[in-house]
Amino acid sequence: NCLPLTIVSRLSPPFPRPPSQRVGGGGVSGSVGGGGGGVGGGVGGGVGGVACGGMVWRGYETRLSEKLWLRLDEKEKRYDELRVLLSSKVTPKELKKYSEERSALGDIVVDVKKHKEYQESIAQSRELLSAPDVEQEMIDMAKEEVEAAEEELEKLEEEILDSLIDLTETSSGGAILELRAGAGGSESSLFAKEMVGMYESFCLSEGYSFEVIDFSDNDAGGLKEASLSVSGEGAFTQLQFESGVHRVQRVPVTESLGRVHTSTVTVVVLPEVVDNGDFTLPESELKYEFMRAGGAGGQHVNTTESAVRITHIPTGLNAKCQAERSQHRNKDTAKMVLVAKVKEHLDATSGTERLSDRKQQIGSGDRSERIRTYNFPQDRITDHRLSQSFHGIDRMDTGAFLEEIHEALDEYRKEQALKKLEEE
Repeated sequence: NCLPLTIVSRLSPPFPRPPSQRVGGGGVSGSVGGGGGGVGGGVGGGVGGVACGGMVWRGYETRLSEKLWLRLDEKEKRYDELRVLLSSKVTPKELKKYSEERSALGDIVVDVKKHKEYQESIAQSRELLSAPDVEQEMIDMAKEEVEAAEEELEKLEEEILDSLIDLTETSSGGAILELRAGAGGSESSLFAKEMVGMYESFCLSEGYSFEVIDFSDNDAGGLKEASLSVSGEGAFTQLQFESGVHRVQRVPVTESLGRVHTSTVTVVVLPEVVDNGDFTLPESELKYEFMRAGGAGGQHVNTTESAVRITHIPTGLNAKCQAERSQHRNKDTAKMVLVAKVKEHLDATSGTERLSDRKQQIGSGDRSERIRTYNFPQDRITDHRLSQSFHGIDRMDTGAFLEEIHEALDEYRKEQALKKLEEE
């Protein structure tokens, strides 16, 4: 990856304008260009250039590259298009859809306009600095204005980048988690059960709703597999990087010689698909099976066919729910999970090249990737994407250490999302 060029010059010409405001010739130069070269001939010509990352304005390394400015221009245009659409004849469904989309774009559009205003302010101050016979007092005032404007620009760019990343997130709503015991036999299933408890404690502490949709236990008292539903704004964004292989190293309770065993649990995190009519599964493609629920739960569990399994015939994917006593509720929940699975499958198969690119990124959430190791003898939890270790493994049952890890992963998430925006 190319890094932004740095041009240290105290009083260089004004900031280059974003693409929609450019005047004059120049285009984009990957080297330090003088005169009308550099970044597209803004007011007073361009001194800086673009080097695959941010632009450089008077020693100020902006994080908004040429590509990102083009994306921001698209957002502004779309915002105006939606205003026109909302003033035309639309159906109630379209009205809701366009209103929500325009509302989501509102903050970033306002921040971009502020960014441009600060650019103009800096440009005017620099024009004053380059004028002949300017009093020293005016020069000092202009320098202060430039410095103050640059500080505001830095804050604005953080907000703009956060908003841009949020707009490209797969989902900001709920999540479906699937856990499966992997290598390690009964020890793996016992750890899977502990992980369910960990996720439940963490999600409830974050204010999310948590529900066990389906589970399959074994004679050792562990879980072979489980499906969980986490509801709440931002749940998927926060949990998405839990996808992958979790490895545990510890001495099993059945180990008489004190040897450390290694086991694994696989976690899959899917975004909950909102039922807005954009993605549906035809009933003709679905196969329903009704059965008695298994596991703990009293007489009712084994005497009524409340559990439901739905199979999507074209893909062979299926989902099961036995959480409720009501067959109807279990059917709705199973279908919600199946829709999420099928959508993810179709998105992946229709974007094979994009998926391959994501797999090359560290911590892409690929389920075949070893993402974290829980080493009990050394009281160490290592997140391999961050190359960082955390301590206090005894906090696992409360999910407390996940908050610490997720804070680090949030910065990582933003870095990966920004890379994706630059590459697409």
